Amino acid sequence: MESSECPKYPSCSSGFCPISMEGIHLKDEAICHYYREIHKGLTVPDIIYQAIKSTEPIFLSSTSSYGAMYEYIAIAKKHPSDRLRGGVREGYEEK
Repeated sequence: MESSECPKYPSCSSGFCPISMEGIHLKDEAICHYYREIHKGLTVPDIIYQAIKSTEPIFLSSTSSYGAMYEYIAIAKKHPSDRLRGGVREGYEEK
């Protein structure tokens, strides 16, 4: 999935996109809205959920070259999502 296909793309301020694996995350930069939503237990559009969950093991690995991923790791540890499922939250439309 391309980052430009993300509903938040036009206004996103995250330096790293976990959907497309583009960019680098710098310390204290904004973190992907949908990544935070998933790890809070909220549902997101299924295509977004699937894209993030498929790339997450790569960008969270210790050999990742996507920047200061410890902030993403902290979110994942604080709010494990292995029990979560993708879905469409009210107000979202899937394309």
